[in-house]
Amino acid sequence: MKKAHTTRFATMALFIAYVLCSADTTDNQTVTIKNSGFIAFENGQIVRGISGTSNQDWIKGWLERAMLQFTNEFIVNERMKFILSVEGQFGFSYPQSIGARESMLPRFWMYPARVEGMYTPLGTTEKPLLQFGLGYFPYQFNRNVRNLGEFLFRSGTYPPYIINNFNMPFARLLGLRVSSVLFENLKQDLFFTSEAQIFPTQDFSLSYLAHYTLGRCLEIGAGVCFAHLFSIEGRLTSPTQFPDPIDPTRFTDNFTWTERNACMYIDKNGDTAFYTFKGTKPVAMLAFDPKPLLPGVVSDLLGKDDARLYGEVCVIGWKNYINYNTDTTMRYPDYHNRWDRTPFMFGVNIPAFRLLDVLSFELEHDSKHTNSYYNVMDVNIPTYFTIPGKKLAVWKWSLYAKKTFFDKFCLIGQIARDHMRPSYPTYILTERDDVLSRNSDWWWVLRLMVKY
Repeated sequence: MKKAHTTRFATMALFIAYVLCSADTTDNQTVTIKNSGFIAFENGQIVRGISGTSNQDWIKGWLERAMLQFTNEFIVNERMKFILSVEGQFGFSYPQSIGARESMLPRFWMYPARVEGMYTPLGTTEKPLLQFGLGYFPYQFNRNVRNLGEFLFRSGTYPPYIINNFNMPFARLLGLRVSSVLFENLKQDLFFTSEAQIFPTQDFSLSYLAHYTLGRCLEIGAGVCFAHLFSIEGRLTSPTQFPDPIDPTRFTDNFTWTERNACMYIDKNGDTAFYTFKGTKPVAMLAFDPKPLLPGVVSDLLGKDDARLYGEVCVIGWKNYINYNTDTTMRYPDYHNRWDRTPFMFGVNIPAFRLLDVLSFELEHDSKHTNSYYNVMDVNIPTYFTIPGKKLAVWKWSLYAKKTFFDKFCLIGQIARDHMRPSYPTYILTERDDVLSRNSDWWWVLRLMVKY
């Protein structure tokens, strides 16, 4: 259902972009087509991890996949273009289980990576004073991030959880984008997007972000996302009834079962109140590049991104839900402390003196709650999932390196304790939890990529 929704919207956006381009093209005008893409082969290993679903230790779990991407950019003129990009993957499951036969064989799947039409009424597509984009497109708020951070569009609100993927420090958004670049140093983006990645899908969110570059050294940014602002199906976004444990297709007011699963709280008036997936997420970032302040003989030795410092902070759900329940026998969750839902990260590009494109080390301090969307996907309740007796790692870390050869070949490597979740062939059995949740857990991955 999620993929069908994304595909329908992306197809519609492509059709609209095509019509707009056709309407603006005269008989004597030529559409310029640019082709690009990549082919990649990737291997890695979960050196130590744990499944949140089965509570099973994962030791030396081998990961492998191949990827390809085809991108066509259709440029009508300096004001209008549209981009069609498709990705495919050939991968293997981890873990492979005789009890789940679908995990025993590889699979191949394709999906839209970008389907976007763009129109620039003011300025040009490279330097737009005003630009409109419609479709399914990637967006990165903090361009310095290589792995951790980039919280705003890679997190869920109530419960707070974070998702990231190797070499994908961005999110793909579905909807409308309005962008503007003023004075070449102030960039603004306004988004009206439909949720296409995680339940409850199809809800519409409104977001605004701004970046300002001060001189050649300092970059600051801030924004806010009103997540699930307009819900398509209210009983899913703000549930007051819940799936019956015997018949999940039927919703029920069985509060005994509801209370046992800790999906509501007691407000200050002593009344029963319910959580919602709606939430406000403010975010801020800061980056500092010292190279312009260094003597030329020193800065000339450094690469383009060497020595850059950067950081980011996000409140995943501004509103507090204070539980006034006095019955200690009940397992009510509680969102009383905003700091518990505030992850932050900082990173540094270690000087590699042009031997590497980038060598980045990042640290992230997680929110207090378990990084899991089990309750979200399995029982439709906006509360966090806890594993009794499981001690969570407070800090995440990541070391990322990239080297380009002959402009076309890239070697990318990473070792990390981040928020990875291994691939599995069925959506029902997808790992909902952070599998690198303990201090001793970590993994590594290496990708060889050819660009064209």
